[in-house]
Formats: sequence, structure tokens, C-alpha cells
Amino acid sequence: MATDDVTPSGAAPTSTPARPEAEGTPATVGAWPPRLVLALVSCLAWARTLTQPLVPSWDDGKFLDPDVNPTLIPSWDAFVSVWTEIRVESYQPLHLLSYWIDVPWLGATGPVVHGTNLVLWIGVTWLLASALERLGLSRVSATVAAAVFAVHPTAMEVVGWGTGRKDLVALLFALAALHAHLDSESRWDRAAWTSRAWFLCAMLSKTASVSLPLVLVALDAWRSRRSLRDAVLHQLPMLAVAAALGALVLRIWIGNDMIRGIGSDRTSVDWSLVPATITHYLAVFAFPDSLTPMYAFERDDPTPAWQVWLGPLLVALALAWAWRVRKDGPTHALVGAGLVVFLLYLAPVSNLVPLYFQWADRYLVWMSLGLVMSLGAALDLLFPSTAGQLRIGVLGLVLVAPLTARSIQYSEVWSSDLRLWSHAVSVEPRAYYAWIKLGEVRRDAREYGPALDAYAQAIEIAPDLRVGHAAFVYTLGLRDEQRFHLSPSHALEHSERFMRQMDDAQGLRDLASDMSEQGYRNAMTYVLSRALDLEPVRDDQLEHAIAVQLENGNLWLARFYLSRMTSRPLSPLVNTFWQRERAAHDRTQGVESPGPTPEAIEPDALPDHSPR
Repeated sequence: MATDDVTPSGAAPTSTPARPEAEGTPATVGAWPPRLVLALVSCLAWARTLTQPLVPSWDDGKFLDPDVNPTLIPSWDAFVSVWTEIRVESYQPLHLLSYWIDVPWLGATGPVVHGTNLVLWIGVTWLLASALERLGLSRVSATVAAAVFAVHPTAMEVVGWGTGRKDLVALLFALAALHAHLDSESRWDRAAWTSRAWFLCAMLSKTASVSLPLVLVALDAWRSRRSLRDAVLHQLPMLAVAAALGALVLRIWIGNDMIRGIGSDRTSVDWSLVPATITHYLAVFAFPDSLTPMYAFERDDPTPAWQVWLGPLLVALALAWAWRVRKDGPTHALVGAGLVVFLLYLAPVSNLVPLYFQWADRYLVWMSLGLVMSLGAALDLLFPSTAGQLRIGVLGLVLVAPLTARSIQYSEVWSSDLRLWSHAVSVEPRAYYAWIKLGEVRRDAREYGPALDAYAQAIEIAPDLRVGHAAFVYTLGLRDEQRFHLSPSHALEHSERFMRQMDDAQGLRDLASDMSEQGYRNAMTYVLSRALDLEPVRDDQLEHAIAVQLENGNLWLARFYLSRMTSRPLSPLVNTFWQRERAAHDRTQGVESPGPTPEAIEPDALPDHSPR
């Protein structure tokens, strides 16, 4: 079996590994005490998730509801559809099949799914610790590094989120591929093909594993196991698979408007996001104090240049040092190799291809594989003696304890949909889709007023996006149905029609007319207000419309037209109505005001303009 070309002291290469725990040593794989430690700290960090429900508003409803996802019920047809259909903007057949482990037999519940996830997560940490030992770390350092990985708060979206199983399964396969790769001596032997098979499984679970072939190249090259040319040739089959499946995923993303500037109305591309992304993920790894499942589309305030480039500068300095000392021993080489692994797993989400959501904490789990590798190597360099192993253990406790406490705290945020999205908008007030999700949760709870407040915030953040406006119309329609006892429901139909015709003034007027006939007063005024924003009408025309509605007894619609006027009415009838409404409004409010906001529209109140 191939070994490192240098020893820790820099002496001539020998056939003996640098450490008793180095690559290929059988004792590494059977080391149970570290495994028990990893299982214990994982359970301490994530036990809270075992009592928590699923999160239907955050993809669990799409993946884990048998009424929505028929592939949860094992059958030949389901098995075929898993492999032949694109589901939820992704192609992840093995992710979907992984739910056959538990859901069909025990039910799609939080304890079942999260319990299985925790067991799989413990397996991931065991494979990681074993791999780190085989790469040359001492057993204590490998265990500490794997423990940091196991309890880091960003793993919440992998362990405690049902849909996060895609990352779990992919990580298991990716680490299995790494182990098989370490066993391979030539590019055509059984271990090499086993590694490629595991990699294909990882890619069919989640394409975040796309960087694995380059990761294996980097590990071989930095550790002088193979020349760069041989390392690349060794991974050519995996690189071909990565390119093919990566292209498929990119096509799916573009087709679903998930890439800014391509097939999307979010066309601005901020290239400074690339260095800022490096800084962001390093900061989150070191200080995971402001975690959220959803970030804003883009930064509103310019970030100081020193903050943007701080992360890349630190990585560059560390890599420069690591390159200079890489041949001093395998541990020195692993410091630089870990940083390269971090950068390689960051590359697909670095905004080189401008992602719709610029950042996501769950992406950091993959990057952490490299960061904990560098951490473990640094610990071995700082405490190289046998006596130093105790110090590493103590330092590991110092690192793991606060991370575990933070993970327990953050896991409580995921105890309900409402708590999750309330937390998300408090951490990221400019996160458009977090407000949409909060509105959705409140709407489904029939809390229509708070739901409208949330949608209004989303509209303020991104007034040109249709989703927020359509959701606002839908919620107004549901509230109209509740207040005016309307049946059958047409609220969803109206919101979908509004979304299609949002920039068509005549289409919106026709929709408003239909909604008025069906009794959707408040939702209708929102739609009509949008039509008048697109094609404004003169005050004399509004006066005429007010007079007609007063004659027909539609005071609520007359009030709406009155709110659109920019000057005092001239006709005696309308002027009298204006004075009476103004006086009534002033008595209600205590002071003169332009009227209530759209999210506070009442049937007998004077509505204001809808958000533009």
C-alpha cells in the first residue's frame, strides 16, 4: 500500500507510516473509545431534535408528506419514478430512497425521521475520525476534530431537519469514497473503482459532493502520495461523472430561476460576493452566533473592503505557510490540504455562479470537513509529544463544550415553523423569503392580520417580485371569505390569476370585477389598486366612479376610489361624502392621516394605496 513520501522529521521516505495511527493501520478502524466519545457528544448536542416535529414550511412538507410525495410508499412504480423524475427542483434519487429506511414502517414524524438522522450522523462522525487518522492525525486530534464537526451548530440543518438527510446520506457516501481511495494503489484496482462507485452514490444523494474528485487530488498532491499529474489521472472517471451531473443540476437550477441573472428577475451580480462569501463562512465557523436558515438576496449596505477580503487574506497566508512546510511531514501537509478542501467545497456555492440565495449555513457542513482537518493537524503540530495528547484532549473539551451548548440552544429555534421563521427574520430582517415563509405559517394558522404584516414586509424588500403580492392577495381573499362567509373558495384561483397578470392593467381590472361580484371586497381593492398604479386615471374619472358607487350603495368601493384621489372633489355629492369620511376617519384616528395601510384594510375603512 502507498505511504507518505516523507516522515515527520523530513528524513528519507520509508515504508513505515509516520504514526501508529497513519494511513492503512488496522488499529485505527477498530478504535471504539473515540467512537463512543463521538456518539456521546452527538447525542448531547442533538438530543433535543428527537422530540421536535417536522418543519412542513421548509421542504419537509414536500419531501415527507405521503400525500405530496408518493415515493415515500415503497413500490416498483415509486422506485422507477425516483430514478426517472425531477422532484422539488433536484435530482436526488438516493436521498428519496433513504426515507424507505424509516418512514413507511414507523411513520413520517419528527422523532422517527430525526432519530434516524442522528444515527446516520454518528456514522458520519465515525467515518470522518477514522479517515483523519488514516491521513496521519493522532487518534486524539482526529477525535477532537471530528467532535467539533459533530456538534457544530451549522449541523442543525443536517441532523435536526428531516430534509437535511440529503446531506447526511451524501456525506456517508463521500467519506466511504475517501476510505476506499486511501486503499487504492493504482487507478484501475478494485479500491479505486469502489471509491468511484461510492462517489456516484454521493452525487445521486446531493450534488454538494461534486468537489470530491478534486478533494482527493488535493489530498494526494499535498501529501506527496502521488504527483499532481497522476492524482488527476486517477480521478478522471470521477471528474467526468461530476461534470455530467453538475451540468444537469445547473440546468435544473436555471430552469427554476435559482441562478441570479439567468432566467430570473434578480439580475444584479455582485462579484465582490466571492471573497465576502469566504469571509462569511469562516466567520460563521469560528463564531456561530447568528445562524439562520435564510439569508437576504443581496447586501443592502456596502461591506467595508477589509471585511470582504479578510477571509481570503487569512486563507492565503495560511496556505503560503503550509506550502512552504508541506514536506516537513504529513501533519504539516494536512494543514494546507484541509484549507484546500475547504475552498474546493466552497467553490460551488461561492457565488462564482451567482446563487439566488447568496449564503446558506447548511453549506458550511461540507466546508467544515476541510476546516476540522486543518484544526486537527494544527493540534498535532502544537502538541507533538505523547504528553501533549492530554493537552489536546483538554483543549478539545474547551472547544466542544460551548459549541454543544450553542447547538442545543439553536435546535430549540427549530421546535416549530412559527418559531423558526420568526427567528429567521429577526436575524436577517432583509431576507425576502423568510418573511414569505413567516406569512405562510401565520396564514395557515388563520392568523390573517399577522400574515399580511409579514407579506407587506416582503413586498417592501422586493416590490418587483410577484410571489409576495400574490401571497398578499391570497391572504386577503381568505380573510374576506372568513368575514363575509364566502363559499366556495376562490382565493387561490384569484391569487394565481393575479400573479400571471400582475403587469397587465386590463387583466387586473377584469379580475377585480370578477372578485367584486363574488364578494372579495378587500382583496379586490388591492388588485384594482395595482391596476390603477399601472394605468392611473384622472380625478374627474374617479369622482364619476365614486358617484356611481354611491348611487349603487357600494360605500366600501366608493371609499376606495376616494382614497385614490389627489385633490378635493368638485361635485357636491362627492365633496359631501369626502367631508363626512374625513371627519369620521379623524375621529377614529385622533389626528388627520392618509388612511390605514393595505394590510389593515377593514370593510368599512378607507383603504390606502397598495404597495407598488
